[in-house]
Amino acid sequence: MMNQALDKVSTSSLSRDELLMGINEKFQDAMDYRLEMNIRIAKRMTIVIRGIILVSAILLISFFMLMKILTENTNAINQTINTINTHFTSMTMDLSEMRQNVSSMEKNIQVMPTIIKEVKGITSDVLLIGESFDSIVKNMNHINQNMSSIDRDMLFMTNTVKQMDTTVHNIDVDVNNLSSPIKFYR
Repeated sequence: MMNQALDKVSTSSLSRDELLMGINEKFQDAMDYRLEMNIRIAKRMTIVIRGIILVSAILLISFFMLMKILTENTNAINQTINTINTHFTSMTMDLSEMRQNVSSMEKNIQVMPTIIKEVKGITSDVLLIGESFDSIVKNMNHINQNMSSIDRDMLFMTNTVKQMDTTVHNIDVDVNNLSSPIKFYR
């Protein structure tokens, strides 16, 4: 710019003071333009810096909010973890007890063949007892039939004795009647 100003000045016949004033004005204009540019750049930089500070503040506030939420929920998380640990401990104990029960069942199952053999023996004994009871029932039926026959015979004998008693009584009456004339002679 200055070279252009010097070229213009040399072509025209201006005085040295005018030339210096012109250069000074041009220099002043350049300085004003540069100051304006610096102010625009400074304003833009200020906006950018403010934006960066605002974003940093938002991030910082978000970070602190996240930390607050995490610290507030830490107790609940610890309680949940303790509950889970308690449940796992209980499950482990239950599994251990189940293993012991299964082991005990295995030991008890080992005697099952002996028990099955004994049950088969008992079953055959029960069948024999059942057959014996059938025989006893048949014998009891036979005894009942005999007792019925004896009852009939006893009834017949009782009737016969009654008839005999009646006959003997009649004989006694007849003997008394027959002997009554003799009684007069005595």
